[in-house]
Amino acid sequence: LPFGAHRADSVDFPFWQSRSHLQYVINRVAATADLVAIVHPESRNAYDDADLQALTGYQLIEVFNGKFPHDAAWDAALSSGRAVWGIGKDDNHDPEDRERLGVAWTMINAPSGETADVVAALKAGRSYAVVRTNESAPDTLVERTMASCGWPNSSASAADRTALWNIASSVTSRSGSGFARRAF
Repeated sequence: LPFGAHRADSVDFPFWQSRSHLQYVINRVAATADLVAIVHPESRNAYDDADLQALTGYQLIEVFNGKFPHDAAWDAALSSGRAVWGIGKDDNHDPEDRERLGVAWTMINAPSGETADVVAALKAGRSYAVVRTNESAPDTLVERTMASCGWPNSSASAADRTALWNIASSVTSRSGSGFARRAF
């Protein structure tokens, strides 16, 4: 996953990728972005411990995808001796799925929301992953914020809805209502 991408690129590989294929993809993404994150590290056997220790060029790794932790993968990445920072996110493709909405996010200590400031903060490790610990948080600030902007019936573009979700998630984590912080 690129952060601070300067252009979009794509490449297709067969399903069974070797470590050299994985490194090729990381290198290609790194050439067009400020930061590279490995997401879904434990899903469908995407990366094993040896891969995460041998691969280079990534600075971030997903430690929470919604309520699903990937801390074993993060431990393997850190065991390589490199600084790899953990991130959390929902990766929710259905905003009406309350089991996956507002469950995980990343708090970033940046002076502004400008790309350069966010990237610099992530590079320096001024961030932490957060996961909601209660099973249900009805009427959360995220939902109220998004509803006030017309979500999900809004005609906003997918990029605008994603941006709104990211903003609403960071606001919710500061509200403290029904949410707990888990720093890594």
